[in-house]
Amino acid sequence: MKIKNLKDIGKTEDRKIAISIIEKGIESVLPENVINNNVKLESGILKIQDKEFNLEDYNKIFIIGFGKASYQMAESINNLLGDKIEKGYVNSNINKKIGKIEVIEAGHPIPNKKGMEGAKNILSIKTGKKDLVICLISGGGSSMLALPEEGITLEDLQSMNDIFVKAGSTIQETNTVRKHISQVKGGKLAAKLQPATIISLIISDVVGDDLSVIASGPTSADKTTFKESIEIIEKYGLTEILPSSILEHLKTGLEETIKEGDEILENVHNFIIANNRVALDAMKKEAEKHGLKAEIITSSLEGDVIQVGRYIANEITNAESDKALIFGGETTVTVKGTGTGGRNQELLLSIIENIKNQDVTIAAIGTDGIDFFEVAGAIIDGESYQKSAELELNITEYLNNNDSYNFFKKMNDQIITGHTGTNVGDIILGVKR
Repeated sequence: MKIKNLKDIGKTEDRKIAISIIEKGIESVLPENVINNNVKLESGILKIQDKEFNLEDYNKIFIIGFGKASYQMAESINNLLGDKIEKGYVNSNINKKIGKIEVIEAGHPIPNKKGMEGAKNILSIKTGKKDLVICLISGGGSSMLALPEEGITLEDLQSMNDIFVKAGSTIQETNTVRKHISQVKGGKLAAKLQPATIISLIISDVVGDDLSVIASGPTSADKTTFKESIEIIEKYGLTEILPSSILEHLKTGLEETIKEGDEILENVHNFIIANNRVALDAMKKEAEKHGLKAEIITSSLEGDVIQVGRYIANEITNAESDKALIFGGETTVTVKGTGTGGRNQELLLSIIENIKNQDVTIAAIGTDGIDFFEVAGAIIDGESYQKSAELELNITEYLNNNDSYNFFKKMNDQIITGHTGTNVGDIILGVKR
């Protein structure tokens, strides 16, 4: 995985080193690599981590999937199983035919009509007790597998997603509400695919790898309730602006999500095959190859992007010389302005002043390659503050307007990868000399 604009942003040796470390992090969690590392087929036995499945025990094998990485996961599974696959449907960010698997371009972060059609295709699969469904799940699956309950329209769902994106809610909170207005989230997909055996291969973009949160947990037990959904809406003051159909459905409290111990889940096997920590471990090894003392600080960054930015800046500026500090997770942005943002770019914009004139380089990206539009994130160093002053860019104004995208575009410091085909949240690297 190579960053496309290295020539533009690799102006110093430490920037080039930082970029090479970031590239290794992404490479380690590419679907082809993680499936090859976790899934083997030997003499008709499908081996996944510590479990084995004899394919002779199953009449038909179906492939389904949803999320930003799911189409590349489908390519790897198709290479492994080939003609053994009966058919498949995958909702991702591309239109493609992979063997007998149909991939459609579903919407993210706002659901679209194709995502609903794809969800209906998946539910059209009729399974028997001796069938096997391999479910490919990755970040973005909540939006891409969109099938609201009766009475809730696609437009209502789109409106809700847009409102939550701007409200600054955590992914756990957003997905709690999503699960309770969906026909397939919160374990309901597993229920609808009965009586087949289900294997879910999961690339996690969620801090802590909570199965019920990743893509809103379509094949796992869920602890959340209708009551909690309403409390979240009230917490963010969204009662008056959310579509009435959503509020009305939540107040009915009908058809709760699937809970722990439900017999529906007895033949469901969920496997986390990649997460943020895998990427951070690869970054640490690469940093050490460059002679840096590397340390993974956390893979659990959460919270307001400005506060997290201050924390990261403090850790890096107070580090010893020749140190690489590595962080992962996913922050949230409360949108108050009318600019164009991206949480990684906003994080870096918030700390430029904190590292001015210091021998520090910091890069932050979304592993899916999309912090906003085609941009994965950005890179800054101790000279960035002076450069922004020379370009007459007012940092405070850009922050207040949530316009970090245009700030870093003018600075020519955006990191561009294109769609990486994976998604394990955000990775951040700081190098202190």
